Amino acid sequence: MPAWGRKGQEVMSEHRLCVINAGSSSLKFGVYLVEGGLRRYQAGEVERIGGKSRLRVVAADGRTVHEVELAA
Repeated sequence: MPAWGRKGQEVMSEHRLCVINAGSSSLKFGVYLVEGGLRRYQAGEVERIGGKSRLRVVAADGRTVHEVELAA
């Protein structure tokens, strides 16, 4: 059951962990659900930072949730 915050806004009741790996021209991340052991929720990356960059987010099942090219 969801928890409710101020002004009736739904808030996350599950704890999540975000791990970030920053390289020289990329940034990768993973979001994990914590309860009952770590389970990957989403992951993604920004590639070619400083040039024609691309953001890609994938769900735990490998399905692409969001993908977009970013302006330099």
